[in-house]
This record gives sequence, C-alpha cells and structure tokens, in this order.
Amino acid sequence: MKVSVFCLSLGLGFGLATGASSALGEPRGIFRPTLVAGAISPSAGVFAAGAEGAEWMLPGGATIVADAGTELRVVGTPQRLPLGPRKDTPGYTVMLRSGKLRVSVPRDGRSAVVIGAPRKTNVLVTAGSVSVIASNERVAVANTDADASLGVGSDPLRALPVGMLRVVDAGAGASRPLAASPRSLDVPSVALSFGGDAALGALRWPASEGASGYRVEIRNEKGRVVGSRETRDMTVESGAFRLAPGNYVARVAGIDATGLEGARPVERPIRVVGVSLPDRGFVDADGAVHVPPGRALELSHGGEVELTYGGGSHFITAPKKLELSSAEPRLVRFRATGSTSEAKLWLLPRQVRARIEFGPSVPTWPKDTLEIRVRIDDPSARDRTSSDAPIEVHPRVLLGVEPVNVAFVREGDTLRGVLPPQAGKGPWVVRVEVEDQAGTALGRDHVEVARR
Repeated sequence: MKVSVFCLSLGLGFGLATGASSALGEPRGIFRPTLVAGAISPSAGVFAAGAEGAEWMLPGGATIVADAGTELRVVGTPQRLPLGPRKDTPGYTVMLRSGKLRVSVPRDGRSAVVIGAPRKTNVLVTAGSVSVIASNERVAVANTDADASLGVGSDPLRALPVGMLRVVDAGAGASRPLAASPRSLDVPSVALSFGGDAALGALRWPASEGASGYRVEIRNEKGRVVGSRETRDMTVESGAFRLAPGNYVARVAGIDATGLEGARPVERPIRVVGVSLPDRGFVDADGAVHVPPGRALELSHGGEVELTYGGGSHFITAPKKLELSSAEPRLVRFRATGSTSEAKLWLLPRQVRARIEFGPSVPTWPKDTLEIRVRIDDPSARDRTSSDAPIEVHPRVLLGVEPVNVAFVREGDTLRGVLPPQAGKGPWVVRVEVEDQAGTALGRDHVEVARR
C-alpha cells in the first residue's frame, strides 16, 4: 500500500488526552485518546512516561504503551485517512521524541495509528502490533504482526513486512528479521473465581530462535494490558496473574537484546468463570466446593465456556447454574470452546445434621425442668477454612403447636436451652425443629411430658 506523506501530515494542534480514567477504571466508551494506566509529566515541550510507563486507549480499540521515560505526545484530534473500503478512517497521531513505545490496533478496529518519529520517520499501523525505539540519531521500527507501512522524509509509505526490523539513521538504514516468538503456549483455558480474583495457573512455552527473553501479557477483551511480565525463563509460575471474571487473552512474544518484540506472538484465550456459592457452601483448601445437596452454584462467564461431568467426553455449553442433585461427589470439567486445556471442580455434599437430646428423657411437670441440647454434626467442618462463616443454627421450640421462647447458649458444637415447667392440665408434647440461616431443615425431635 502506498499513501502519500501529505495524507499523514503531522502539522496538527497537539492536544494531549490524559483523562482521569486511570484512577476510576476503564471508561465504558472511549471518545478520544485516554490515559488508562501509568502516569505522565511535562518534559521540554512534550510529556514523559513515569516509572511504570503509560498506556492509552484510543477510539476504535487501539492501544499505545510507552516504556518508562519515553517522551511523546498523543494528538487528540484524528486525521481522516483514505484507507481500504472506508475513505475516512480516523488516524490518531503519536509524536515520539525518544524512548520506546508499542502500538496495537485490533484487526476488527475502526481506527488507525500514525507514528511520527525523529529523522522524519512516519509509520502507519492499520492492524496488529508495531514497536518503535527512537533517539535523535536512530529510529528502529519492528513489525511484530501488523499491517504497517513506513516512510522517511518525502518518500511514500511502503509496506514493512511482518517479522522485519527497519533502522532509520544517517546511513542507508538496515533491515533484518526479528527474533522469533514461541510456536506454542500452554496456559489454563479456564480459571475459577470464588468471589474474588482468580489465580491463573502456570504458563509454559518452548524456546524461540533469536530471543534473549520473553514478554508475557494478559489482555482483557477490550485489548487493555491488565498484567505483564518480562522473563528469560520459559515459564511463569502459577498465581503470577490474578484475574477478575471475564474474557482474556494470554500473549507471549520473544524479545531480542534491544527489547524489541519478536515476530508473530502466540496468543491463547482465557475464560475466568465467577462462581457464587449458596448459603452453607464453602471452598476448602484444595479448591473443592462443599454445598448442601439440592443447592445450586451460580456461574457467571462471558460465553465460550464448555463443561462435562466425570470422565465424560461430550462437552456442553456451560449453564448459568450448577446443582449438586444428590449426596454424592461430582466432578465438573471446564474448558474454553475449542481448547483442550481443562479446569476441574469437585462438588462435595455438605450434610450438616442437628441431633436433639432431652433431659430427663421422661420428664414430668411441675417437678422437672426440661433441658434441650442441640448437637451439630458437620462432617465437612474439618475442611472449612477460618475465613468461612460458621453455620447459624436456629432451634424452634413448640409446646403442642404454639411457639415457646427458649434462650439457647452455644457450647462448642452444642446449643443448650432450658424450658421450665409449664402451666396447664397436661400431658404435653414439646417439639424442637432446627434450621440453618437459609431455612434448611437440619433436624427435629419431640418428647412427651406427663403431669404429676
């Protein structure tokens, strides 16, 4: 593709869009370039990215990520570029003075990015990712996986092939292949979140030719980088990234000695499924979920998640609820649609029972007071962590069919109450019904009281 430099004129007013969304979270709609992460400060007529770098989101879904200390301007007003079937594609301009930045434009995006760099270097990115390192003496442009063009001075823009690096300096300028990225990536396709962020399992990949290290990124469904790491190893340990429920992409690129990304990064989808537990449900230290039989777990996910039960090979679209229908353990296996990587979830029955005792066993009134003891039997209690709320036990005492107020005191796993002798002709029947905080029946019993 050839586009005249005139179409990419950089003589625009420089309005840097910073916004306040880095503190308030990503906005629902992006209507101008918006700073969403990191910080910037004025620096000799431009702005410098802070110690953590800086990231902008652009209308149409493109992102600009600047390394710490990079000096640049992001122009708020787009140019209208005659690209492809659309003759008025908005092109957002970045003026790079020095440092390193990466530009990513979605394949299905609705905008393009123009980079103006020293030595009269112009770069147009219409889809994919490009990295640029700039100083007054030298500019290096690396096409990771993009539809990108490069022009110098008054020369027309010419396509920069994927996987190639072009250097612009006082000489002729060299071109060379980029380092390779890994050919595969082993990453959990599904992670489970129980009310907080899910700890993502380990990521692993094979070595790639020419790479001195690797950049690992987790991007959300809007393309924003929500977690990143650079490493010389070929793995990232389990728990290095924590993710809220939603859809993500794990991306690994090789990087060369200069810090430029290698060609064609490998990507894999990740789905984080939110799991809401019913009353009396909890997660043990091994990640198994204990729930009362007949109770359902609520699942929240962005689609493209499948599951099967036990050792089954037929996967179905994950429903919005999972129920433990019987008092038998049940294994649920999740995976992202099209993936073979699985996440396993054991559903275990939580069978809490209340055993009711009376003393004396053959009471008479008005001679005896009636002691009522409610003993709680919870076989799964040993698996509960200290952060789980205890079961609330609510005994209800009835004399015949009429409720009677009895104050119970908890002593370990036992509740103890005393019912004094009652007036009347007798005989009497004292009934005790026990429920938990959700109204689930835990047990019931009765005793007959004779009159003496």
